[in-house]
Amino acid sequence: MTFELPLTEARVKPHQVTALHLLAGLVMTGCGAILSLVQTPARTWSIALLVAGLLLLGIALMRNKWIRQPKINRLFRIGELMVLLCLASYFALKGFNIPAAMCGVLGAAILFAIFWEQQSGTTVSVHIDDNGIRLPLTSRKRSLSWPEVEQVLLRFGTLTINCQDNRLFQWTVGAITFDKDAFEKYCNTQIEEGKLKRDPNDW
Repeated sequence: MTFELPLTEARVKPHQVTALHLLAGLVMTGCGAILSLVQTPARTWSIALLVAGLLLLGIALMRNKWIRQPKINRLFRIGELMVLLCLASYFALKGFNIPAAMCGVLGAAILFAIFWEQQSGTTVSVHIDDNGIRLPLTSRKRSLSWPEVEQVLLRFGTLTINCQDNRLFQWTVGAITFDKDAFEKYCNTQIEEGKLKRDPNDW
């Protein structure tokens, strides 16, 4: 049997979108301020970078709903990515490895965000079948095998998965099309079969 439980949580959370804009703004502001003091040849564009970083921080804080609109957000993400890649290249050429790595890692995070935020309309779900439980992409772990699971409960619109090692997963579930009693009976059967497969020496 197979059960698909749609979750009510959003794939892309608004505070995560804002946090990445703020982080990019802080890095741009910090790099612009330091470069304008240390690197004399780069003073003109470093001041422009400082102003751009301050503007980004101001927009992310004051016009949060506007910047989170998909088209606007994507334009800002592309701009942030280009600036950070330029900074990473500049620092690498100058031999400043730590700032280069910092800008490179943040640039990679923004590149990932560009693709991740495109799929903001897709539904997040938990998939349960004979092989185990496949958790949402946002979870700390991607899947659970039945020997790891101690209990599965679906009560009052909340799915709770309790593991053998005391890990607990919990989500609010949307509309389901299957019978709850049949679901819990199936899960209990799989859990009991999974207990027989546990390693007795794993304690």
